[in-house]
Amino acid sequence: MMRTILITCMAASVFGIFMTFHIAAAQSLDPPAGNYVIRRVHGKGSQIYRCTTSNGEPTWASIAAKADLFPITFSATSLAERVGLHYFLPHPDSGGGKATWSSTSAPGANASTAPDSTVTGKVLVSIPSNNNSINSLLLEATGLTGFGNLSRVSYIQRIFNKGGVAPSAKECTKDGELAKIPYQSVYVFWAQLTSLSTRQLSPSLSSPAGTRPLFSFFGEGHQNYIYNGSTWYLKDATATLSSGPGQEVIGRHFFLSESDPKGGRPTWETFYPESTVTAKVVRSRVVDISSISWALLQATSSTGESHIFGSVLWVQRTSTRGGLPPSSSYPANTGDTFGSPYSSIYWFYVDDRNQKV
Repeated sequence: MMRTILITCMAASVFGIFMTFHIAAAQSLDPPAGNYVIRRVHGKGSQIYRCTTSNGEPTWASIAAKADLFPITFSATSLAERVGLHYFLPHPDSGGGKATWSSTSAPGANASTAPDSTVTGKVLVSIPSNNNSINSLLLEATGLTGFGNLSRVSYIQRIFNKGGVAPSAKECTKDGELAKIPYQSVYVFWAQLTSLSTRQLSPSLSSPAGTRPLFSFFGEGHQNYIYNGSTWYLKDATATLSSGPGQEVIGRHFFLSESDPKGGRPTWETFYPESTVTAKVVRSRVVDISSISWALLQATSSTGESHIFGSVLWVQRTSTRGGLPPSSSYPANTGDTFGSPYSSIYWFYVDDRNQKV
């Protein structure tokens, strides 16, 4: 019987090429390459838990957090120095995020004052702390508002945690009771690069001389594999395209059902104005063994206006996260499919002689 599997993954692959080694994906609190730190703040407040019953046993469920945000001096704790707030949305946003941070336009602004920007995120990685404190986290932005610096955030780290751990289960005696546990953390906010230095790429992945990057898109979706009875092979990929995590979706990435006349299948499409580019892999390189390779692709066909995909000659897949097939030991039947979550930054190159826009 055929099954569809949608989970995280192990091993390594490039577009259409299976690589035979299998290595467990290591968790890291670092965002993918192609992001940089724009702000750090000190959070001081409470982790909020609700007493509930799980499988007949009393337990404390984490439901929210509430904290004031201060400059990263650690001595700044008066409300006159507050630069923002941390809280949870009552319901997940469209990207699945609830944890939210807001930034005030000036230190000490009243909590009821409208923020200049906010970012909401979803947890990607959670690593236990070794000091009886809450876990360290890496979150990806799922929603952004405003025009302040948090409106550019791509990833958030929660590190250097102190306290915040739920009470013991024996203290959970009344269903629905809340516990507010003091904690402190450092929150680090990252943004996606808007330009790519050739120093970030090996020479084999650089676009040819005489070309320049026109723009980049953040892609997030699944690398889709199929099992042939002995090996997982890449079938295709599907992803949304945006200018960065948490930003508006403006296009999609997919594979043609069959290669075009020049051998291309991976395709990128913008919704408005409508434009597409299809490409084939020329070279690839494994940069992170826990993620799919970085790759250089040559355009094989394109449609639409020249300032979108119509004039694209080369595509780079960089800053990858996840997307690997299962290991060879993963139980599977012939014909099973596997959707492996991934993200990447795609850079699109045109002839440098084209008019700059």
